Amino acid sequence: MKNERKGEKCKECGLFMSAKCNRREFLEKTGKFILAGVGYEVLSLLPVLGSERVFAEEIPNPVKWKYPTGGNVNSSPAIGEDGVIYVGSYDNLYAINPDGTLRWEYVTECNVESSPAIGEDGVIYVGSYKNLYAINPDGTLRWKYFTGDRMECSPAIGEDGVIYVGSYKNLYAINPDGKLKWKYCTKGEVWSSPAIGEDGVIYVGSCDNNLYAINPDGTLRWKYSTEYHVESSPAIGEDGVIYVGSGDSNLYAINPDGRLKWKYLTRGGVKSPAIGEDGVIYVGSWDKNLYAINPDGTLRWKYLTQGNVASSPAIGEDGVIYVGSYKNLYAINPDGTLRWKYLTGGDVYYSPAIGEDGVMYVRSRDNGLYAIDVAIAGKMCALCIGCTASCTGCTTGCTVGCTASCIKSCTASCTVGCITSCTGSFICFWKCTVSCTVGCTGGCTGCTTSCTYGCTKSCTVGCTTRCVICTVAGLMR
Repeated sequence: MKNERKGEKCKECGLFMSAKCNRREFLEKTGKFILAGVGYEVLSLLPVLGSERVFAEEIPNPVKWKYPTGGNVNSSPAIGEDGVIYVGSYDNLYAINPDGTLRWEYVTECNVESSPAIGEDGVIYVGSYKNLYAINPDGTLRWKYFTGDRMECSPAIGEDGVIYVGSYKNLYAINPDGKLKWKYCTKGEVWSSPAIGEDGVIYVGSCDNNLYAINPDGTLRWKYSTEYHVESSPAIGEDGVIYVGSGDSNLYAINPDGRLKWKYLTRGGVKSPAIGEDGVIYVGSWDKNLYAINPDGTLRWKYLTQGNVASSPAIGEDGVIYVGSYKNLYAINPDGTLRWKYLTGGDVYYSPAIGEDGVMYVRSRDNGLYAIDVAIAGKMCALCIGCTASCTGCTTGCTVGCTASCIKSCTASCTVGCITSCTGSFICFWKCTVSCTVGCTGGCTGCTTSCTYGCTKSCTVGCTTRCVICTVAGLMR
């Protein structure tokens, strides 16, 4: 779909149209605005009414590339120091160059359901069914260790190079040469990826409802019992507090001595948390929310997505939180507002990874690994909404990507068409007059307060039930 500067202006929405552009029909059927061939759900599409704007063909595509794997990708990506991305799929471990080309692939004996871990020497460790593989950076096998049981969690590597990984009911400690150091048996399956404290203690959850703290020599330090399976991978704060989710719908904060500090109750099973630089804990739940929990256990905010939040969040250098839910990758501002979201072709269950160059890598169950430039994605969102940095009425953080809420407080300097007499309603982009109270002009004889989301046939300002702007605004209910 193209948008051109020249052409007939739409009488209903004020946008420039062309013979090849059927924006109204597309919006009414899908609720999406296509920019440079990429699908972003519209937060608010505002008419410019003749002013200069950047059109779709001038906006760069934030998706740098998508690599199609031979099967469903079942693991989160890991990024090497040289920028190479490693990700597992059905029967293969892939090494993808930063430009999206294949460096090599290693064929395992079964599904790769574990996310890779990378050692300081560049060796990649990954689980596949009953084996832990150690793959050299050139794609050749260094060794593999047979556990005899299914392996679904990701390895963790200690400072001494020992690899810790769960398989069936056991936590294994494997030396860098591929020989067993020790194993610790729990009473339930270990689907939780281990986390290692600064003192070398290994923390891991089990389906026997416990969080375990295991000493570096393989002996038990303590265990903490929750009310259901602990499939979440723990996260450790700077003060040594361990945060872990449980299927009992709680996020637990456990002191280093194994005593409960606090717990926060959600309405669904809690997945793996991530911790921001300010100590805020971000965690998803099967109640479809992403939660931001203060270090004292109080709620900072929660953001409702369109599906279960099964992935652990990733946090950018600017504090933006990235998380998958249903088929979407969400970018959430530190204040809990939506920055942007990207719709993939399949469920996004696993965690994104962010490279040093600001490119985010995320896998989807459409058999693809996506590389998304988050900086470009943020700028595109600002264009979708219509506000710019010159809008003095926007909320904090609006300088890059405004949210729908900034429409309520635009001033004369706002580029969305409002004037100083705008009362601040959602439909202020109609170019309100002094007599405007609900978003239409003084000549509107049929609108009511409900008109802020869509005019009726009796509206005399040119709107109909097929009005693009009313249709899009209706999406914001």
